[in-house]
Amino acid sequence: MAVEASEIKAKYDKDYKDRKFGGGGYTSKWILKLLSPVKGRRLLDIGCGQGLLLKEAQRLGIDACGIDISSEAIKLASANSPSSDIICGDAHRLNWDDDYFDYITNIGSLEHFEKPELCFKEMKRVINKDGKVCIMLPNLYYYRHIIDKVLSNKAPTSYQIIERFASLSEWTRLIEDNGFKIERIHKYNKFNRSKWLIFLRSVFVPLRLSHHFVFICKRRP
Repeated sequence: MAVEASEIKAKYDKDYKDRKFGGGGYTSKWILKLLSPVKGRRLLDIGCGQGLLLKEAQRLGIDACGIDISSEAIKLASANSPSSDIICGDAHRLNWDDDYFDYITNIGSLEHFEKPELCFKEMKRVINKDGKVCIMLPNLYYYRHIIDKVLSNKAPTSYQIIERFASLSEWTRLIEDNGFKIERIHKYNKFNRSKWLIFLRSVFVPLRLSHHFVFICKRRP
């Protein structure tokens, strides 16, 4: 059943107001390290949330812009990264010109969009021909999900209003079918603040059983 944009916005406004979204600057630093952005270039963070990635990008000398559907998120992002150009809006319709950005990040957001194919279309429009796009997406076959399914027949869940889980091959197909070429895929298991747990997961959890996948892409001609 379709979900109205106003309903989605209201849910995220409440969640951000209640401080339900955490996250640490370590993830933003890691994502930007993967992209190796050049100082002075332009970056768009789609679903920018509280603006931690924007803040880190600006610290590195990147001209950072952000968009989020939640006005409460925009307040937090503007406080965290006051020099960034941040818009409250729908990522299905981006307000920037064609070929405007050198980098786009979409970190844990695309799986929550009602029509992800429209977001892909807009990302392809605003990224330049040499630009890099970084997309983080959740794994249906994360090893803990498999354990929960076997032991208690429990499926992965989320408190967000729209949620999608998929396998590595399914996400790969979605990205490639929507006009992007995948150059690299990284595993992401850095959600726990314990350095030892992060280290152990990075060593022993293989890509296909990781919590999230991180795709580094370029647009197809």
